[in-house]
Amino acid sequence: MGTVEPVMMASGLPHVSEVSSMKARIIAAERGILTGDGVTSIGRSSPTKQKYVGAVTVQCLSRAQGVLHGLLAPYEARYMEAAQVTRQMVIAATQLGLLNGYFRNGGGNGVAQFFRTLMADANLRPLATRVLELLPLEDAIQLLDLSLAEWAESYRKNFAQPTPQASGPNSV
Repeated sequence: MGTVEPVMMASGLPHVSEVSSMKARIIAAERGILTGDGVTSIGRSSPTKQKYVGAVTVQCLSRAQGVLHGLLAPYEARYMEAAQVTRQMVIAATQLGLLNGYFRNGGGNGVAQFFRTLMADANLRPLATRVLELLPLEDAIQLLDLSLAEWAESYRKNFAQPTPQASGPNSV
């Protein structure tokens, strides 16, 4: 999502340099430069180039996962709060009758417009503003789209009327 790029840019040199050094290790391995790198070979005196490159790549991806997790962990709480507020906003919009108009007008085609509708409503403006304090607009719209899809699925499961079954002598 749009939040990851600013986080990487704002994280400073340590994270960028660590990821760059991992990329350099993989490139070096692909070019046949075999360094110690903690790769252990069992059964052969030396691993094949393909196996060595694979082992170095796995190590680098594992370390990169740790770097990204450490980098994004502080933002997880913000995203989770924004998701909760967005779900509350959808429930409130339902109670105010705004959701009926959204689905009547075609649903998913106008999520950005529906977000503007929520911002314009005096009751929902504080919730929408809070979501925008936590996330960029593009991410807020995507989160609203997910919350609307969750709401629609829940509504279908809980309130959809079963189709009547034909009965009688002529029914198949």
